[in-house]
Amino acid sequence: MEASSDIRERNVELTRRGFEAYNSGDYEAVIALLHPDVELRADHELLNSGSFTGHDGFMQWSAEWLEAWEEFSVDANAVETIGDHFILVDSHQVARGAGSGIDVEMDVFWALEAEAGKLRRMHIYATRERALDAIRGWSEEREAHGDGDT
Repeated sequence: MEASSDIRERNVELTRRGFEAYNSGDYEAVIALLHPDVELRADHELLNSGSFTGHDGFMQWSAEWLEAWEEFSVDANAVETIGDHFILVDSHQVARGAGSGIDVEMDVFWALEAEAGKLRRMHIYATRERALDAIRGWSEEREAHGDGDT
């Protein structure tokens, strides 16, 4: 069995590779890091809110999001593992509006769940507290199904 520290290190690397690939526009590399049934949810407090499922759903969400921006990047300022399956990311987004040319900056928090070396859930929130609430809920789901997190 793989040691928890190795799993957590792998999840941090998975997360960082995903952010780097997204920023470079390498969406095929991002898709390769996602579980086939990935669940992406942008909270109602954010632009482009909604739920998207699978690789096609990720591409739809991404296309809709990037359509609004002339330039866009998101940096993972801090990547924190919570147990063997969950990752909390404190990120900073910088963008320039398409058409308006207005520069926008915003911090958002990602609640991620990794499963078998792929990102299974990706939820984006305006606050750290809401992201942590999502992770707590996922952890409780795992415990209820006998697949607790260490």
